[in-house]
Amino acid sequence: GEYILTVLTSNAFENLTQQVPVSVRAALPSMAVGVSDSVLVAGRPITFYPHPLPSPGGVLYTWDFGDSSPVLTQSQPTANHTYASRGTYRVHLEVNNTVSSALAQADVRVFEELRGLSVNMSLAVEQGAPVVVSAAVQTGDDITWTFDMGDGTVLSGPEDTVEHVYLRAQNCTVTVGAASPAGRLAQSLHVLVFVLEVLRIEPAACIPTQPDARLTAYVTGNPAHYLFDWTFGDGSSNTTVRGRPTVTHNFTRSGTFPLALVLSSPVNKAHYFTSICVEPEVGNVTLQPERQFVQLGDQVRLVACVWPPFPYRYAWDFGTEEAAPARAGGPEVTFTYRDPGSYLVTVTASNNVSAANDSALVEVQEPVVVTDIKVNSSLVLELQQPYLFSAVGRGRPASYLWDLGDGGRLEGPEVTHAYNSIGDFTVRVAGWNDVSRSEAWLNVTVKRRVRGLVVNASRTVVPLNGSVSFSTSLEAGSDVRYSWVLCDRCTPIPGGPTISYTFRSVGTFSIIVTAENEVGSAQDSIFVYVLQLIEGLQVAGCGSYFPTNHTAQLQAVVRDGTNVSYSWTAWWDRGPALAGSGKGFSLTALEAGTYHVQLRATNMLGSAWADCTVDFVEPVGWLMVTASPNPAAVNTSVTLSAKLAGGSGVLYTWSLEEGLSWETPEAFTTHSFPTPGLHLVTVTAGNPLGSASATVEVGVQVPVSGLSIRAGESG
Repeated sequence: GEYILTVLTSNAFENLTQQVPVSVRAALPSMAVGVSDSVLVAGRPITFYPHPLPSPGGVLYTWDFGDSSPVLTQSQPTANHTYASRGTYRVHLEVNNTVSSALAQADVRVFEELRGLSVNMSLAVEQGAPVVVSAAVQTGDDITWTFDMGDGTVLSGPEDTVEHVYLRAQNCTVTVGAASPAGRLAQSLHVLVFVLEVLRIEPAACIPTQPDARLTAYVTGNPAHYLFDWTFGDGSSNTTVRGRPTVTHNFTRSGTFPLALVLSSPVNKAHYFTSICVEPEVGNVTLQPERQFVQLGDQVRLVACVWPPFPYRYAWDFGTEEAAPARAGGPEVTFTYRDPGSYLVTVTASNNVSAANDSALVEVQEPVVVTDIKVNSSLVLELQQPYLFSAVGRGRPASYLWDLGDGGRLEGPEVTHAYNSIGDFTVRVAGWNDVSRSEAWLNVTVKRRVRGLVVNASRTVVPLNGSVSFSTSLEAGSDVRYSWVLCDRCTPIPGGPTISYTFRSVGTFSIIVTAENEVGSAQDSIFVYVLQLIEGLQVAGCGSYFPTNHTAQLQAVVRDGTNVSYSWTAWWDRGPALAGSGKGFSLTALEAGTYHVQLRATNMLGSAWADCTVDFVEPVGWLMVTASPNPAAVNTSVTLSAKLAGGSGVLYTWSLEEGLSWETPEAFTTHSFPTPGLHLVTVTAGNPLGSASATVEVGVQVPVSGLSIRAGESG
């Protein structure tokens, strides 16, 4: 261990102390090299340690791991080291504690890490054929291989390739294992062991009669390893193909032929038998209806012609919803339609390899019957006005031809026509289609319509109890009847083209006149304004005093007058004019002054005027008064000054206790007091909106005069 040796020396005069450190160490025993793992792998850290472990204290360990890496010297007993590659290495250890030393060595084998296993074999194996399985690893040494073939056979050894033969068809899982002292890896593959056979030949359906028909065999395993021997059953020779499952053949005629295929592999054979159907392709289909136009209720006959001849299948679509889906039948059919219309009939001829179709249009028509003619008016028509004439009846499709009686001829079930001359006319219409024809007629009368009605009034602005004469004018019209509406909610009054009326109440009246005859009417109107004259116009609110920063409300007042509008103008000497409208007018002034206001009242009968003035006064504020000089000598002029916080148009009243008072427009005055003493002066500042008072005491004294000093003898 470690010790401190202390020496103490003393005499009668002093004491001395000396300390010396002392290290006591045991002799090192024989050493061996210990390893942390039983299997050492390159690239993985390894811990080395001395055995037995010496006593601690002052021990140095020197390690040489034998792989040309730098020598490691340290005070710790254990050392970690990683070998970069596999091999056998000699490890040297030297232990020294100053008083003794010990040497040890050990040989270690480092294995390569096992990783990167890959297995190569065919995943589909024919029964009875040898299969080769090979395996490899990216890194690893001293490997033992195990091949579990999945059928109970297990092969093992140092070789990484084996060969095996499966004796029956099955699904197997082949597991390959690689084991070394550094670890173990395994990989499994799913392998299908199949019996050689032909699964099917395509096309399985019929094929068209054509050169180079292509047949494909689907087989188990890899077709590249097989031999295909084809027999087509049509009298032609066999065809042998190696390594390809497809073959082409020329079938020169239609029919059903026996087809045989012999499939050969290096170890097995398989036979497959089937038949192939060969049919011609449809070349041309022609549909011929017996009649294109058929009357509703009659039967239509349809014939389909197909080339080349063959017992085809026929599907008929007659173009109607109730006949859907297509109806099967032969090359000739009959059909009866329930509704008129144009129907597209389609026939499809088909066999197992092709199909073709053709279409034809069949017109089914209802017989036309015209029973009447309708017009969107009475039978008396207006000259030069369009009218709609409609044929009444049944039957479709149908064409219509109109004779309007004035030389006009039009087509269609409905026509629009305007007559350019008055008189009586006969309108005729003929309706037909490809299976029928019918006619109808109608008598009409054409007259001139009333138009261009204008009403005039002798005047439109009328004072109360005034009379107005109304007259009318017309551009055209005969046998005209007039009716007048002269007031609101009044019933029409029959009359002539002129009328007079006296209005007994004020208001706005819409005068309506209607002129009518047999083919129409016209209406016109005019407005009449019945008013009262403006009388007694005044401005309420004028002639008063108003404080500044307050609003003066002025109001227009009339004794008589209706439908009156008002306009205001206000101005003063030091500012712009103000304007307003309406019955009321608001006026606000920020400064004291006199405003001149003018009011104008207007209606359609004339105007009236009124004028007034409005005074704005600033209210009186607080008041303070002073006298100078104070005190003053008798009969000396004293200036009295008032200080006012605010106010306009102010008059100052000065009062003394003796009863004397006087007024000034200025805020100051002068006064001489004839007698000594204290005199109380009161000042009052006032305007039309109010007043304020203040007082001051003035001391009046007699000046000292005639003062003399005399000296006398004492005693």
